[in-house]
Amino acid sequence: MKGYLLALSNLNPDKELGKKAVNHFRLAIQYQEDFPQAYWQMSNVFACNFRQVDSMEFYANKAIALYPNWIMPLIDVSKHLYSRFSNKERALKYIEHADSIDSNSILCA
Repeated sequence: MKGYLLALSNLNPDKELGKKAVNHFRLAIQYQEDFPQAYWQMSNVFACNFRQVDSMEFYANKAIALYPNWIMPLIDVSKHLYSRFSNKERALKYIEHADSIDSNSILCA
């Protein structure tokens, strides 16, 4: 929870805040390795605070592997790829994947 609140406090590049948030998520993963929410939030921290697209996708994919029908990591990666990294083609692939899981979700609209 502490990592989540830290991550939400600043969505702009901030490596110090990002390090603190990631440390909390890593601690949570030590207690529960199959905790997809921690990987999902680490993905967001790497997108927002560190601006590291590869790490963002790596941690999102770990969350997706643990919970394959959960579309939030897919939606967030798509959003970051589109808006922060200007990669519309890759963003579209994540949206299409989310849509294939839940075509009725308002998040895919």
